[in-house]
Amino acid sequence: MFATLIIWTYILIFSYIFGWSIIDLIVKFLPIQRDLDSFSKALIILVGLIGINTLAAFLSLFLNLSWLAQIIFLLLGIALGWRMGKKHAILRSIDLASVSKLLLILFLFVFLTVLENGTHVPSNPDTGIYHAQAIRWIETYPAVPGLGNLHSRLAYNSNWLVINAFFSFSFLGLRSFHVLPGAFVLIALIYFLGGAQQLLRGKITTANVAKTIFIPLVFYTLGSQLSSPGTDFPASVGIWITFSVWLDSIEIKDKQHGKIELEEILVFFFSVYFLTVKLSTLPLLLLSGFILIRQAFRKDFRTSLGLLILAVIILIPWSVRNLILSGYWIYPMPSLSIFSPNWDWKIPLSSVTNEQRVILAWARIPRANIDQVLAKPLMEWLKEWFLNLTRNQRFLVAGAAFSPIFYAIASLFIPRKMPFFLYYTFAYLVSYCGLLFWLFGAPDIRFGYGFVILTVLLTGVALLTWLLTWLLAKTSLRKIPIFSLISIIIIYQAFVLYASTDFKTLQARAILPADYASLATNSCSLHGYTLACAQYYDECFYDPFPCIPPGSANPQVEMRGNTLRSGFRFIRNP
Repeated sequence: MFATLIIWTYILIFSYIFGWSIIDLIVKFLPIQRDLDSFSKALIILVGLIGINTLAAFLSLFLNLSWLAQIIFLLLGIALGWRMGKKHAILRSIDLASVSKLLLILFLFVFLTVLENGTHVPSNPDTGIYHAQAIRWIETYPAVPGLGNLHSRLAYNSNWLVINAFFSFSFLGLRSFHVLPGAFVLIALIYFLGGAQQLLRGKITTANVAKTIFIPLVFYTLGSQLSSPGTDFPASVGIWITFSVWLDSIEIKDKQHGKIELEEILVFFFSVYFLTVKLSTLPLLLLSGFILIRQAFRKDFRTSLGLLILAVIILIPWSVRNLILSGYWIYPMPSLSIFSPNWDWKIPLSSVTNEQRVILAWARIPRANIDQVLAKPLMEWLKEWFLNLTRNQRFLVAGAAFSPIFYAIASLFIPRKMPFFLYYTFAYLVSYCGLLFWLFGAPDIRFGYGFVILTVLLTGVALLTWLLTWLLAKTSLRKIPIFSLISIIIIYQAFVLYASTDFKTLQARAILPADYASLATNSCSLHGYTLACAQYYDECFYDPFPCIPPGSANPQVEMRGNTLRSGFRFIRNP
């Protein structure tokens, strides 16, 4: 845990420096009148982490993410920090006296829970199948042409795997650290805790209520994933953060006077970035698209241009990595094949189509025959899929699916302050679109927690906000409801900490976090080159390298040169 705390501190400090620099540049370009000293420090750090991720993705095109990439990053970070110092923008100390003791207790439990769970052995099965190996490739080589030909999942390009490799510090020779997920969740929870603090101060808004409720939901749905560099939980938490910032933005001012807020720019920023983490967040682009189009209609072309430049900067390195790994701008999307260059390492269209079918069939009914699953009528597979969920999952999905009825009823009791009500309803509709996109796309419950829970939450949070406001107006009740809510969350958090603590390995994890699991493998050959093939569950984890599931050793695939760096391609028929 000692090493974890050091790495977390390193990540948070430099993320703050990069975040402040990025937001300072945005504010100057647009310009926006906003005091960054009073702005959420957690959001500044998150912006910085995204900026670092974009830089790492760019470097990964030309370098392996080892010591040289880290030196480049460190020198740039020091230069930006020096600039901050010249502008007297160094992070001011937090006045703990102004923070509620109740909130400090909650933060302590949250911090210890993240620290404990973030140092466990990664438990996400996909980490064993391809996450760890993908990270190992990024640490070892620049982007490898046609890597998806060796193992299709290695072409599932995610910026999240890139930044995990960037902060793994494998070049130190200790191990490949997988502690970034804990740092990310800690940043998100600090942001959510800010909402709880505002509630305790009597500022009852939909954003603050939502952020407070998200605190236990992070652990309820995703707690076991905090040690895994998987892409499911950052996508879900990213969705919740983005919508929370949107709710914050619609509480700030009357939208009709035409100026854009910094929060709205961050909504755009997050919407674009989380697409590069996981394609399941695609509906977030409805928010960013709305912001972009609205500013264009307002003839605020400077802002529109700035937002487009921001999106291009984030998307270019991710898109180029996609092209290098698979030959497609977005993989696996066979419909975009016509727009992709016909390079020799391009994965055959038939393989991409089959990969898409496998994903869809597995998400609907795992371990069943693909053709039979995809041939089932809508209601037939939907019923079987629903019955395969746990009781709690069925409750959540049903609540989300039928939420329009409850939202219509709840809206009758919500004060319809314009334009707040319209913007809030738009957020709900976007969330419901996300729910439908997941349900008819790849409805594995792990992929859908972000929009499923958000849709349920948005259905009732406005009504709950109005109810709390009404209760606080009663002198006899005062802040009892808020204190009760925070106290319940503290009790739940204490239980989660106790239940998730692995006392048997606690001493072993005191200095270094647990390493990746190690499973047996067999030797397999690819046209004379010896690889390792997984022996159990298709899982290789981090060692040995390179390692693939046994079924991926395709005799039709060959190396493009004499080294792994040269990449892989399908053997073309003469």
